[in-house]
Amino acid sequence: MKFKVGDYVKIKEGLNTKDTKDLVTDMEQYCGQEARVTEICGDYYKLDIDKEGWYWSDDMLEPPSKKSYKVIVDKNKITVTDDSGAEGTAKCCPKDKFDLATGISIAIGRMKWKPKEEELYYSIDFAQKDNTVAQPWNNDIVDKELYEKNLVFKTTEEAQKVAEKILNFIK
Repeated sequence: MKFKVGDYVKIKEGLNTKDTKDLVTDMEQYCGQEARVTEICGDYYKLDIDKEGWYWSDDMLEPPSKKSYKVIVDKNKITVTDDSGAEGTAKCCPKDKFDLATGISIAIGRMKWKPKEEELYYSIDFAQKDNTVAQPWNNDIVDKELYEKNLVFKTTEEAQKVAEKILNFIK
């Protein structure tokens, strides 16, 4: 096995059912996208990109492309965004000496996934049976508030885990 649980991988572009015996037509939509390995099942991987519904083999995956970062400095605040849309911020206390390298390092450590326009994301809604709701990212005030409160998740499973923690805390 080339990868381990937690590794990020890229699903090879141009895969089709004629070339790869393990590929199912419905899996082709994920070609070229990056995902995280969530489980290893024998000779196959489960990925977070498809709600862990498909089995992916080594010949379908490759290491992810190198990420590029955009750094914005605004007074004592540093925001770092990568090409996948993940974003992290760091603020320097007015009493401390501003250090760009330290700020960038902290911001990268705080990076969290951010959906692209119209991309589905999951949030917590205790009125729902599974405590989650899926909705498209519109970059409106509701989306921004949920994001700032760390309530925007890439998968329903991630949202459910946080919902369970909240419920356990208030019991």
